[in-house]
Parts: sequence; structure tokens; C-alpha cells
Amino acid sequence: MLFLLCIGANHAKADDYTLALGNYDEIGEYDWNESQTYQGSYWMVAPTQYYLAHTGSQIIYTKDQLKDMAGKEITSISFKYYNQNAFQAYPRTINVWVKEIDDNAFAYNDTKKAYCYFEYSDATKAAKDFNFDEYFGDYYNMNRDLKVDFNKPFAYSGTKNLLVTITFDGDECAGSSDIEFYYNTDGTAKKKAMAACSDNSTFEEFHESEDWPYAKGAGYNISHANNLEQPLTKFTYQDAQALGITSITLSESGLGTFCNSKTVKMPEGLTAYTATVDNNAVTLTKVEDGIIPAGNGVVLSGEASKSYDIEVTTSDKTKLGRNELVGTIDRTLIGNDYSFVLVYDKDQAKSYFKNFKNGAYLPAGKAYLPIPTATQDAKFHIVIDGTSGINAIENGSKANKAYYTLDGQKTIAPQKGVYIHCGKKVVIK
Repeated sequence: MLFLLCIGANHAKADDYTLALGNYDEIGEYDWNESQTYQGSYWMVAPTQYYLAHTGSQIIYTKDQLKDMAGKEITSISFKYYNQNAFQAYPRTINVWVKEIDDNAFAYNDTKKAYCYFEYSDATKAAKDFNFDEYFGDYYNMNRDLKVDFNKPFAYSGTKNLLVTITFDGDECAGSSDIEFYYNTDGTAKKKAMAACSDNSTFEEFHESEDWPYAKGAGYNISHANNLEQPLTKFTYQDAQALGITSITLSESGLGTFCNSKTVKMPEGLTAYTATVDNNAVTLTKVEDGIIPAGNGVVLSGEASKSYDIEVTTSDKTKLGRNELVGTIDRTLIGNDYSFVLVYDKDQAKSYFKNFKNGAYLPAGKAYLPIPTATQDAKFHIVIDGTSGINAIENGSKANKAYYTLDGQKTIAPQKGVYIHCGKKVVIK
């Protein structure tokens, strides 16, 4: 008798709130206050200016400024600007990185005689390739909001300051004062921003150069500005979502395939594996950190017939290693003859991958292996590829004492050679 091994998933949603710094909400559409917009050289502006093609800024927001967002999730960031003389769209691709820091000021390097940007390669990329292409001609001589929505909410603890790194890249440029950004006049906002701009290289390219992290001078390749006030900023945030728990119960095989619409972390005692096909075997490789990104299919191994609570995590992980499993977030129609699913043969007390019927539906929360080169009657046994050798996963039951050859064949009287016994590789001499 064969049993299809399956497991399911869940998720939730929350409401939005706003936190406006300084007098952000007090500035109406036609209340232009030139003295509160960045003045001086065109490059001395945060978060951006439209005179050059590439800009990047880092902005520090103190935990005191953001205390109302402590324990919340940030969903967007907005900046106030005035359209003084722009009559077309100047499309920009915007990327935002966010992280919490202890510092409340930018460091100065006496040797380089330059202020230093913060490293942001370890920050959360909250907005990826956000497209801002507003037609400025509709808002001539008006104040507007440049709002960047986050791809993924950022959970802000409130125990540290917040560093925002934001880049703007585009091809078309405006006059140096056509679009002017407002800055925060509060005393706590002074010297909380740095900016770079260039027509020749992006901020990310500067980050990868030997000049990083020093904001040194101005010139043909890239110009820097330091000791800037914070740009006038408004955050949108939501209550922290209950991360959620997915409860699963493994069958008596102790195995199952799994997929979730949220990124999850395996609990103690439950191990996740990626899968690859090699000849007539499916090789499983352990996911060492136990984190399974949303939408990725895996094989789970644990104690037979035991229930486990799998918690949703805020990890930024998006990919597993090499993995041929295809996850099914939703109920999925299989429309081919070469999709293989994990089954359990109770009579033989053994799990393997078997062809799934063309035209049938696979439940949500499972995973399957597409193997176009396989025949419909093929069976793929399971092995683990680990540093200690090849170990077979059989049924998760301590009662199974059978010996198996390395190609998965059960034997009653093993002769000299290498076998799988009780989940371990053994050598009989």
C-alpha cells in the first residue's frame, strides 16, 4: 500500500500607520518654503537630486525619533520635495537598504581626512528596483511626496538607531534646482545624512571600489556631501505580524515533502533536505541552517508520526543550494508524465519517489521532482549525500533492521560489501 506524504501552510496581514518627522505633515501642496529646502551646491542634497544620473545617500534616524515605531514593521519611506521647474518624468530605479546601528553620527577618518559611509552589505534590502516615474508636469510649483514602498516589511526593534541607504539611478536628468527636497529643521536631525552623486558610476559601484567608504572630495567621477541635515521624512509602518506557526505531522514513514508561502525555520528534531536526481537515486542534502525560503520545496525527516510546529521567520534568505524539487504553494495540476512524488510503501517499510498521475492535482504545501528522462514506472530510492558518506533514509522507524544495497535493493542475507543498515553505511567483510 502506498501513501502520498504531504504537509500544509498559513499566513496573515496587518494595518498601516504613519510616523512623520519634523513638520512633514504641516507642509501643504502649495506651501513652498525655500529656506527649508537644501540650498548651495547641487550635490549637497539628500536623499537625491535629479541633476545627475546616479545618487546615493545614507541617513541616520535616532531611536528617539522613531520611538513610536519600536516593535513595529516599517513598510515604506517618503520624502517631501518641491517641483520648482520640472515638466516631464525623470524615471528612477530606487533601492533601499535598512539596518539598525548603535552609532548616531558618521565617523571621521583622520588619516584619510574624510567622513566614512557605513557598511551596508549586511543590511536588509527593503526595496528592490522600485520604479519612480511620476510626471512632474502635473505638479508644477507644488509640494509632493516621493514614496518608496518596501518589498518586505522591516522589523524595527526600537533599541537602536536606524540607518537607511538609498540609491537612485536613471538616464534623464533635470536642471540643478528644478526639483528641491526639504530637510528636517529639528535640532536632532543635524549632521545625520551623507550623499554621493555621479554621471559616471553608481553608488553601488563606489561601494565596490577601493575608495569605499571614504567620502573624499568632489570630482569628475563622483562627488560627496557630508554633515547634511536629514531629509524631511515620513514612515509607514504596521503592527508586527504574528510570524505564524505551521503545524505538521509526519506519517509513519518519518518523511514528507514540504513547501510554504512564507520563509520558515525548522524546529529541533526536524531536518530539511534539498534533492537532486542522479541515475536511479534521489540524493538529499541537508539544509544546514534549517531555513526554508518561501516557495521552495524540500524533503523533511523527523520522528515517525510526530507533530512539529514550524515557525515563520523574518530571514532574508531567498534561495537554497542546488535543488530540483518544485514546491506547490497552491493546489497544483500536474500536466505531464514525468513528475515524481515521495511515497511510502508500507508493506516494504520504504519510501521512494514514484511517478504522479498526469492530470491529477497535487495538494498545496508539497513538492515534486520533474524528471523528464525517467520512464513512468521508474522508482527513485533515497540516499543522503553527507560528509560522512552515503546514508539511506528508510522509514524513520527504529524497528526497521533490514539491509539495503547502495542502489536501494533490500536483502535478507547480505554478503561481503557495502550496505545501508539502520540508516547508516556499513561494510561487511
